[in-house]
Amino acid sequence: MKKTILLGTALLLSAAPLSAVMASAAAPAGKAPASGIQAKAKQGSFTGAAVERAKDGTLTLHWQTTANLGPVKVYWSQSPDSGWKELARTYASFGGLRTKDPNPGSRVYFKVKAASGAVITTAERLLPLQGATNFRDLGGYKTADGKTVKWGKLFRSDELAGLTASDIAYLQKSGLKTIVDYRTDDEVKSKPDPAIPG
Repeated sequence: MKKTILLGTALLLSAAPLSAVMASAAAPAGKAPASGIQAKAKQGSFTGAAVERAKDGTLTLHWQTTANLGPVKVYWSQSPDSGWKELARTYASFGGLRTKDPNPGSRVYFKVKAASGAVITTAERLLPLQGATNFRDLGGYKTADGKTVKWGKLFRSDELAGLTASDIAYLQKSGLKTIVDYRTDDEVKSKPDPAIPG
């Protein structure tokens, strides 16, 4: 009995490629089967992305799309504008990627790019600082005219009086140039901002 089944399977496979057999079985009655093993990815775009940091320092990227974009490449950089280095290759349908921090102690941006040309840039919203609990990048938000705020250009935070030496070094490498303090004179006097060279 086993020999008969194996012989029948061997004849079936030698008579037609497995992909054609599977496509024929999956095709609706009266329609021609699709050719090829992989279906071509539909045109679509990324609709959102985010990055979350775990306690152990690993980063998880999440993204959403309007359609299956097929294979994607994930890049990282210290700048949101240039210097991209390939980090990984995966598929858009997985909806994300978990990775070690490619550059610990520095601000990192990620770009996810599909073969179709669809692309999205993202980063951690909340900066991993010890002495400030609400220091956030305002990049990635959609504007009223359909554009997107650039990452790494505008931040908002709580008071900076508690920044540690490593926090200050992190901010110096982030490209931060100007601090605008909206606190009252009394608040500034009681908890002054630390000196951040540059």
